[in-house]
Amino acid sequence: MKTIQNFGNANAKVLSAGYQLFLFLLILFTSCQTDDDLLLKNNASDAAVNGNSDLTSQSGTTRVSPAGQVAYTLGTYTPEELYISKSNALWAADYNDGSRYALNPDQPDMSAITSRGGLLYATTDYLYQIDPNTGMYSVYASLGSGWATTDALAFFSTDLYAINGGYLYKINTSTGTATTLGSYAWPGTQGLTALGSYLYAIQDGYLWRINPSTGTYVSVGGQAWSNTEGLITIGSDLYAVQDGYFWRINPNTGTYVSLGGLAWTGTKAMTEYGGNAYIVQDGYLWRVNPANGAYTRIGSTSWTGTTCMTALVN
Repeated sequence: MKTIQNFGNANAKVLSAGYQLFLFLLILFTSCQTDDDLLLKNNASDAAVNGNSDLTSQSGTTRVSPAGQVAYTLGTYTPEELYISKSNALWAADYNDGSRYALNPDQPDMSAITSRGGLLYATTDYLYQIDPNTGMYSVYASLGSGWATTDALAFFSTDLYAINGGYLYKINTSTGTATTLGSYAWPGTQGLTALGSYLYAIQDGYLWRINPSTGTYVSVGGQAWSNTEGLITIGSDLYAVQDGYFWRINPNTGTYVSLGGLAWTGTKAMTEYGGNAYIVQDGYLWRVNPANGAYTRIGSTSWTGTTCMTALVN
């Protein structure tokens, strides 16, 4: 240990051994504090931030604690094309080479995610709006908790639709108000997307066409879609991964054709970007040509642990 000197006195004095030990322990305690310890006392206004429908960054603060004690780092980011929830982090990934960074390295796994207007919308126990340019999270506190059971999110026009707990909700993202459409009809939904004037969902093995104003629905085709692992829109068609195959579906008749072979068992997430499908399967990110089902692996990064994925929509 270095000798502590009093330079205000011509005769340097060595502190007592007991006092030196006290200072050593004090320094050791301070240096061993965790990031969580610092987070809890970093922002004196956390109590005011928690529970607000719109979280705002605090002057001079780099870490903020929103509802649910989810910690994230505010900064300036270059948005990527794909956003993937994986292993308790939200990752931004380049659609071309798969390079990535953690937009939020301390984020509980999301149950569903979608995008509109350059923003992300995702569910853990709460519904969040996320700005990919800054990492800023805003919680829709007026909707309360209980969104961890959300099966799917999708936009139709300017409204966000969610299937949570067996119910279909229409959410105004400007006001944070939610309207239940219809009754309990959607437990175990395996996909939700918008095409033309309707929403489409896969549930109970059927493809359903849904009126986005009333929530009324009609089946399209037969009971062919058990074990579906993703449903997206590309152009004027629907695409699904089911039983390890990649399918193109006619939204008017429900007729379908497989593209490629048995290649997609264990698919974890699926989205559309730039006219192609992107799929996380077998721990990797893949780009799939919707014309013929041909696929290319994007990068060599592991995506094991993925729960959901979306493309950024501006």
